Amino acid sequence: MLFDGRSDIQKWFGDFIPLIERWVSRLDMDSLLSSHKLRSLRPQFKLIDLPPTLKDFYRMYGKEKCSQCKHFRGEYTLAKCLLCGTGLCSSRCLEGSNDIGNLSNHANECHSGRAIFVMLDNTLLVWVDFPRCVAQGYLYIDLFDVHFDVTHRRPYYLYHLDKTLLAKVRESIVRMTITQQVTKLLFEKQRKYMDDYLL
Repeated sequence: MLFDGRSDIQKWFGDFIPLIERWVSRLDMDSLLSSHKLRSLRPQFKLIDLPPTLKDFYRMYGKEKCSQCKHFRGEYTLAKCLLCGTGLCSSRCLEGSNDIGNLSNHANECHSGRAIFVMLDNTLLVWVDFPRCVAQGYLYIDLFDVHFDVTHRRPYYLYHLDKTLLAKVRESIVRMTITQQVTKLLFEKQRKYMDDYLL
């Protein structure tokens, strides 16, 4: 009698598949993740509060200081993490710190290398997928989809929250697709540069 190893293994695994399915169906993943040891593995999907107008945005976050150097809008533009609300200088502000910038460092240490920041001077979004960063989209726009610029000297109340972009940000965070979003944005920018160069 010849030994058919493949069919014997399939039979052996076939006997255990119903047992494994029953065992997996009895697992309560929520209680497992909320246990003391695994609590840090549960992702948090909450954004900071974003008011409907730019005036309210600056009222809430306009006096933000960098959490590292404690300066208020010093040499660098301040950025606010949309995931945890930490305010940071947009570039490395402390001497002797590592060679990467504050935004990448914060994303790497606090959010597994992925985060989205809003620049406080013009509400530009900076998408970080460590070590890559790309700036794309403005959080507050006017009725004509023009972003806020200090040189325009227009009143803050004319600018409102871009709900389409906010939905895109929320979806990227909930579905954990910040990496794909950064790759897509970098590819689109590179393709635009190539098209401009070839024309």
